[in-house]
Amino acid sequence: MQRALVIEDQDLMRLALIQELKTNLTESVMLGAPTLEIAKNLMESQEFDLVVIDPGCVSAWNKDPAHGVIGV
Repeated sequence: MQRALVIEDQDLMRLALIQELKTNLTESVMLGAPTLEIAKNLMESQEFDLVVIDPGCVSAWNKDPAHGVIGV
């Protein structure tokens, strides 16, 4: 079973992306994270086969020097 993580700060968009992935990847487990901090915690404790990232989240994250780089 594959695992996917959707990182999107807008709730409706995150839910829509998860639903679209569920439709096409029926044997997968989907998780959603509204922030990169939550996503980072999830990625440190679990492995994912697919990560979908909202480009706006990443650019906001990179503007704050207090945050390190997360591996995806």
